[in-house]
Amino acid sequence: MKVIVLYIFFFFGLYNLAFPQYNKEKQFALEKLANCKEDSCKIYYLNRLSTLNYGNDFKAAYDYASQALELSVRVNYLKGKVNSLNSIGSSYWYNNNFIQALTYYYKAYKINDSINDKRGLAESLYNIGWIKVMQQKNHKEVSYLYRSLQLYEEFNDLNGKSSLYHTHGQYYSEYYLYGREKKYFDSAYLYYDKAIKCIKKGDDRIRRQYPKYYGSLGDLFALSGDFNSAIFYKQKSI
Repeated sequence: MKVIVLYIFFFFGLYNLAFPQYNKEKQFALEKLANCKEDSCKIYYLNRLSTLNYGNDFKAAYDYASQALELSVRVNYLKGKVNSLNSIGSSYWYNNNFIQALTYYYKAYKINDSINDKRGLAESLYNIGWIKVMQQKNHKEVSYLYRSLQLYEEFNDLNGKSSLYHTHGQYYSEYYLYGREKKYFDSAYLYYDKAIKCIKKGDDRIRRQYPKYYGSLGDLFALSGDFNSAIFYKQKSI
């Protein structure tokens, strides 16, 4: 009962902190958009507004990103097109429509590939790989995730690396769930540990992932039957 109460306070606390911050960032983006003189500026803040609405208003997220895409096409701004396609894809992703999300992520991938934008490719490979491997359970497509990780390691992008390490941890956790082989547990633990060590080097924005990553370690130890360790990491997550 005590743990349940702690979780309730934790999530209500997050909501109470997040909602005013959302309103503040939305108002800021709207003001910036109203004062933009360059098309690239308008596209940036339209996509920013889309991002802010991913988790709470699909229609708003989709509409803002669609406006950004329309303007990007009109002025032939390729980077704007990529960001807008990703925003539309993520709008669908947060709405659990992974098939539609994949359609737009592929379009962004093709543009990134055509202009050899390696950072854009790293993001596209991750987006596609996550859906194919983690959501659709098509483990034969894991090369998308490995290629994305290689690029993020090449750039030493802490946020990208930590996300990919965590996703690889989830990938091996699923294998451990069904196979119960120690090598899968060890691989999952290795990648979760890498993710945590990675974000220790980052800024406050990156370190916000601590609860998620410690929670994943707790889940892994719970699968193994080591409930003392599972509780330890779940409490660190809280």
